[in-house]
Amino acid sequence: MKNLLLIVGIAIVATAAQLLLKRTMTQLGPLELRATIPFLLRAFASGPFWISLLLYVTGFLGYLFLMTRLDLSYLYPVTISLGFILITTLSCVFLGEQLSVARILGLILLVGGTVLVGVTAG
Repeated sequence: MKNLLLIVGIAIVATAAQLLLKRTMTQLGPLELRATIPFLLRAFASGPFWISLLLYVTGFLGYLFLMTRLDLSYLYPVTISLGFILITTLSCVFLGEQLSVARILGLILLVGGTVLVGVTAG
């Protein structure tokens, strides 16, 4: 149970990092190949960029911790599936993205598969 809570925590941290980074990159505008350096300088000067990076590192460290305790064949699918579910739903809430019927059906399949992987874990 403790490991599952850590997996959920990692998925939440990774989702927060993705949402914050998406919002930050959107505010910076499109990345043009000829203006990569100025774009990166603006990104590096952005506080939310560094917060999202810190969240990524935190999630990565938690993932490393769990890799020493769980089968990768359990950890990876469950973590990634939770990430898909959280990103898809919270992108609608916080970024105003649209959720199509196909995406809803995909999420239902992910939830079913995640539960199946979770209950069959050694």
